Formats: sequence, structure tokens, C-alpha cells
Amino acid sequence: LLALVISVPLLLVSLAAGRREVVLRWTKDGWRVVPYHLPAGQFHTFISHQWSSGQDQARSVKQLLRELVPGLQVWLDVDDMRSKAGTSATDKESFNRLIDEQNTLVALLTGSVTVGTGSPDGGEVSMYFRSGPCLNEIRRAKQNGIRIIFLLEIDP
Repeated sequence: LLALVISVPLLLVSLAAGRREVVLRWTKDGWRVVPYHLPAGQFHTFISHQWSSGQDQARSVKQLLRELVPGLQVWLDVDDMRSKAGTSATDKESFNRLIDEQNTLVALLTGSVTVGTGSPDGGEVSMYFRSGPCLNEIRRAKQNGIRIIFLLEIDP
């Protein structure tokens, strides 16, 4: 799935050369997807990722989402953690409040570790699920009824 997400920017670049704009549209009527207006410092979605294996991919996903849906406000820690972006999610309470205010959480499953063949998991498991902060973000979102989208990075 991540391969698809990575190949889409290539499509965007090639189409941009032909001056065609690629945006997300509703299948029902073909109208552009337009996000609802938010006050400054608020976001439509939150990208949750494992720091050691997903920072570059998370930034690519954020950029792609913003290109597909102009006006979509996407929170990514490496870009938006500091108050410069209008959010003060630098302590646990503020960070939890930030998650609570999201419409959607995108969990970016990157990196993998091999688990024992005798284990129920068998094979490989994403490093995302070995990260305490990532699991806390998922729990918080689930407890608050926030939609969670899992995006899996695969080896091509």
C-alpha cells in the first residue's frame, strides 16, 4: 500500500508537467473533496509514525494528502510539534488533547522485525507496534472514537 502511496507522487509529478491537477474527488458526483474550515492551529488528521523508521515516509504521506486535498490540515510531529505551528503539544496533556481533537489518525506502519516462527504472529511485524508512544496514540484515538487508518509500508 505504501508502494502505491509512493508511486502516486510520481504520477503527480508527471501529470503536473502536463499541467493537469490531480485531486481527490467523490465517486458519487465527481466533485472535489473539500475539507471543512478549521480555526488556526487545528488539524483534520494526525499522522502517527515510528520515529526510527517512518519520518521520511510520514512527511511524504503528509505532502501527498495535502496535494490530493488542498486545504487539508495534516499534523506531523516533525513539522508541527513546536508552538511555531500554532500548537503547544510539547507535554503529554497537550499532546493527548491534540489527538482528541482529530477527525482521523493515520497510523503509518513502517519498518519490520522478524518474530519467531513458533509465534502466532509468524514472520515479520511492523516496528510501529513495538513503540510505546505509537501504541498510546492508537489507544487514545480508539478510546475517543477517532477513525484510524492503517497504512502499511511494504517491500517492493
